[in-house]
Amino acid sequence: MRPLISLCAAVLLLAGCATRLDPHDPARAGQSVSFVNSLSWTHALTGKPDGMRTAWPLDTMRSEPATEPFPLTQVKQCDSAGICRWGIVKARRTAGPARFVPGGVALEIEVAVNVDRHQEMRRPELQLAMSIPVDVSALRSDRLVKRALVLEYGIVHHIELDYGISFKACVQRLDAARQPVDQCAIEYY
Repeated sequence: MRPLISLCAAVLLLAGCATRLDPHDPARAGQSVSFVNSLSWTHALTGKPDGMRTAWPLDTMRSEPATEPFPLTQVKQCDSAGICRWGIVKARRTAGPARFVPGGVALEIEVAVNVDRHQEMRRPELQLAMSIPVDVSALRSDRLVKRALVLEYGIVHHIELDYGISFKACVQRLDAARQPVDQCAIEYY
């Protein structure tokens, strides 16, 4: 009889733990959360806005930070005489760990952006290199921005960087059908 009582006690204890969800976790209402972010810049050749926007399930960032490299790209800056300097951008974003707070999510964000004459990206599935010719003036910048943020659902947070490069972050809840409850006004490129 004792093993049955112990088994019943363990089941009740586990059931009690399962109902102790974080009081701010949207999962209590059958929702999930998506971390939406982008890195944007002005396209060096067309002068039009360009960038990369991604969305990650917040569950992937709850216990461990998630790092995302952005593709190599070019930027340029011209003076009033029309003389331009060019640079190759190498950037990555790390976000997390994340925790739910009233009305949003708290997390650490780190954005690293390096602009130089030559950049390389080496990953198992991709090896890429870009260079600015030696007879062209080059831009140079190395920025690492670290912020502890509280992102309210549907509100976009901006981090401005050098040479017109911008990072945007937002969190949005999704209902059980994976439809947005909140809108993150971050452009698609």
